[in-house]
Amino acid sequence: MGAVSPPPRLARTSRSFHARRARLDLVALLLVGVLLFVVLVRNEAFENFAAWSRAHEAWQLDEVLVAMALLAVAFGIYALRRWRDLDREVTRRESAERATERLEGLLPICAGCKRIRDAVGGWVAVEEYVSARTEAAFTHGICPDCRRRLYPEITA
Repeated sequence: MGAVSPPPRLARTSRSFHARRARLDLVALLLVGVLLFVVLVRNEAFENFAAWSRAHEAWQLDEVLVAMALLAVAFGIYALRRWRDLDREVTRRESAERATERLEGLLPICAGCKRIRDAVGGWVAVEEYVSARTEAAFTHGICPDCRRRLYPEITA
């Protein structure tokens, strides 16, 4: 029986996973962009749009196109910022999980004195065992049952 099992390894939040995912997303976007460009060229969409915009000169389409381009740049900047925030959050969570030890599994505990057997076979107090492996701190009190059992003269 192991005393404390190590924290689980992070499988899907590693940097290599996110870097690989980002590269796949970039390749997919480039492929879709190239495919869209080829379809538009084959169907002479650019020439048709130019003719249509000349026919509707009063609509000020050039300003709409500039606004759409600026909006696309703004979305790109927003996406990059969100990507950086995600990267920071993943880094923060990974470091927090590395810093946190979890008490898991079966802990061999003495039925009489309630001390716990550690990995080297020694017996230590519960408070000492838990404090050495977590950020928990202990304070002591006495429950009502123990107070009645240990101090019957006080409990009236």
